[in-house]
Amino acid sequence: MKEVFATTVENDNGFHIIIANERSGATYTSSPIPRHGNITAHKLSNLKTMHIIKCDSLEYIFTNSTLESLNKLKEIRIRDCKAMKVIVREEDEEEKRDQTPIAPDKVVVFPRVEVIELISLSNLEGFFIGIKEFQWPLLNDVYIERCPKMTAFTCSKSIAPRLNYIEHPIFGKSSPEWYNFYKAAPSPHQTPSPSFGSTSSCPAIPLQDIKEINVENSRSEVIVAFNQLLQLQNLEKIQVKRCEQAEKILEVEYEVTDSEFNNESQTTVVKLPKLREVVLEDLSSLEYLWKNNQWRHLMQLQELQVTHCRLLWQIVKEDDDSERKVLPCLKSLKLERLERLSGFCLWKKEFLLPSLSTLVIKQSPDLSVFTNGFVDAPQLKVIETDEGFIDIARQDINSFIITQQEEDKSDLGHSTKGESTDDESADDE
Repeated sequence: MKEVFATTVENDNGFHIIIANERSGATYTSSPIPRHGNITAHKLSNLKTMHIIKCDSLEYIFTNSTLESLNKLKEIRIRDCKAMKVIVREEDEEEKRDQTPIAPDKVVVFPRVEVIELISLSNLEGFFIGIKEFQWPLLNDVYIERCPKMTAFTCSKSIAPRLNYIEHPIFGKSSPEWYNFYKAAPSPHQTPSPSFGSTSSCPAIPLQDIKEINVENSRSEVIVAFNQLLQLQNLEKIQVKRCEQAEKILEVEYEVTDSEFNNESQTTVVKLPKLREVVLEDLSSLEYLWKNNQWRHLMQLQELQVTHCRLLWQIVKEDDDSERKVLPCLKSLKLERLERLSGFCLWKKEFLLPSLSTLVIKQSPDLSVFTNGFVDAPQLKVIETDEGFIDIARQDINSFIITQQEEDKSDLGHSTKGESTDDESADDE
């Protein structure tokens, strides 16, 4: 399937492209519309919704001359189309003779489009690559995920006065200007100056300028991939919430097999020299945060907060590295509602936390030890627990946790014994 020009009539008021599934052979579209001639534009004038899924040979949806007919289109959702390069493409010379193309300087208006969703389009370069201004007066919901080649929505400006942000699984609620959306026509110095048909003219997302990432409700297994981290050297904070499929937050490590050296693998670890704060909440697939030597990129980390991750069983996964671990800047560590958490690190490692002054441990019933090695936190005086603030000035973190576990078991034993005595008394009566 190279093109989509098919519709299904849903009611008397408009046409709807629902799903075209090339891989399974199933399709929910019918009534092919001829590609050539003005009948194409006429037939698409009632199109309202467009959902296209898993059409691996589809390279584009519309041609340039079709756009003027899409006055009723409200929703565009496209996902898992491997060959998709653009949503709208320019006509070639033969097509231009048969169609009436839009003048290059004419503004294209989508008067009713409210939602655009683009997911897993590995070759998508943009909605339209060329010189043309687009206007979206009602657009308020744009979601883009796993479109690695897409550096801008359009090369020329797109005006969307109701669009406050673009949802992205990595960058969270991103500025619309990253993708060349503006609430009003930008001033001349903001407007890109692209050349025809050149994707290099589209403004790239300035990853090197990003200081904070907020991600919510992403469907990705990896929140920030290795190749993106390489450019995020100014990242200071990352916050990830309610991402059910996330198994890895930062892909700081990448392994490459070198065939020239007996297929030995070489591992590269990204350092994030300015990362100061990590906040994670409600990540139901996350089992640990870091492993091996990945902790090295945390040298500037000051705050770590992890809440309600039901499968998380340790923060730093054990490794065979014998050297001691030092987190020199970590001041605040908050671990709450972690039902399966067994420890911060279960390997016999020496942990030095010279700056740690705030430690919160709540609703983590399986926590048996902080580490299985020595832990030194000279600035830590109290720990906040479910029972309140507890002074630990005369003991280390490990001793405190072990003591708490023994007291909890003792309290449980006394409680059970008391219940048994009450039952015996009742029987005697």
